[in-house]
Amino acid sequence: MAADEQNSETPTTVTRRAVLGAGAAATALAASGAGVAAAEPTPAPPDPPLPEPGRESPRVDYVCERCGGNSVTRDAWAEWDVEAQEWVLGAAFDYAYCHDCQEETRLEEVQAAGETSG
Repeated sequence: MAADEQNSETPTTVTRRAVLGAGAAATALAASGAGVAAAEPTPAPPDPPLPEPGRESPRVDYVCERCGGNSVTRDAWAEWDVEAQEWVLGAAFDYAYCHDCQEETRLEEVQAAGETSG
């Protein structure tokens, strides 16, 4: 059989090291801004400003924009913290779900029940 007649699609063994190396290369490529950037997670809303000394910050709640219910959840990822031996929130994404409406929703930040504006 001639060399040009051989099947060039021979099976390739992929090692964990190769996969991890490819992941590191992709991370470096994305960090450099070259190529097509992957969708980045949308960060959670910024923390509210710190209260004045001696004053407590008002408490907030998140509710469904449709029905006003607060049985809502957000899509997020957590990272394992070896030192603390617990899951730590890594990022919260835009996707939100209302368990009252049984629908995807957007969240609204409202003053928590029982709180009065200052």
